[in-house]
Amino acid sequence: RKQGYGKILIEKVSELGKLRGCTFITVSTMEWEALDFYKSLGFVVEFIRSGYSQNTRMCFLRKEL
Repeated sequence: RKQGYGKILIEKVSELGKLRGCTFITVSTMEWEALDFYKSLGFVVEFIRSGYSQNTRMCFLRKEL
């Protein structure tokens, strides 16, 4: 965390996706894990699934390429 590896990884995946004709990429994370990180990279929440222990939620995000 906080060393830039995640951002570099997403950038590389985005480049590869564009080269292969993809129009978007998706990720999922628990709301308490990396939600703000993905939002800062341009991902938007597509939907949220509830029902996990301690009332936490899984967030499914999408980024257009």
